[in-house]
Amino acid sequence: MTDFTTLAERYVATFNEADPAARKARVAELFTTDVRYTDPLADVTGHDGVAGFLGAAREKLAGFEFRLDGEVDAHHDHARFRWQAAPPEVFASGAEPPVVGFDVVVTNGDGRIAQVHGFLDVVPDLYGPPCAHDGGGPGSGPPPRDEQRGRGQRLPFGRASRLIVPSTCMYCFHSGPVVYSSPYSRHSSRTSGAISA
Repeated sequence: MTDFTTLAERYVATFNEADPAARKARVAELFTTDVRYTDPLADVTGHDGVAGFLGAAREKLAGFEFRLDGEVDAHHDHARFRWQAAPPEVFASGAEPPVVGFDVVVTNGDGRIAQVHGFLDVVPDLYGPPCAHDGGGPGSGPPPRDEQRGRGQRLPFGRASRLIVPSTCMYCFHSGPVVYSSPYSRHSSRTSGAISA
């Protein structure tokens, strides 16, 4: 029987793996060869597709760490779990992580992941214009905690057909829209910058 808590920990560790070769090896161990991974920003298949997506995600979220958030819920060959992503200093400060997701995985007979259905509950705009906090120059980095607005926009699971979420940097929430469509947070980027393999 699959230990889904361990599986989810290995899944998150794969996101955190910095070395591309080691990350690809983790993907081969954890996922089936014909795995399909879908979330609002990606729809990829196979080991190369998943490894490519994880590499792109790490580039977009440079310096972020992924962590499980809460218990893993599982039955039969399905499991669901929540995760968070933030720079380590954000976790250390107790501030709200700028990225929160909820993933459902389906395993095959040998306990490897055959399908991933990912959802984004809280997300900043990763493709908006740079601001002082992510420009790398004077004044870059987190502002004082009392100047942070704390969290991204939570996406509802209601029947709204379209939701416009204010664009953000993870600290100051600079302006510009990110458009989400459908009650299930399907993403329609206003640029060509969506994460892809």
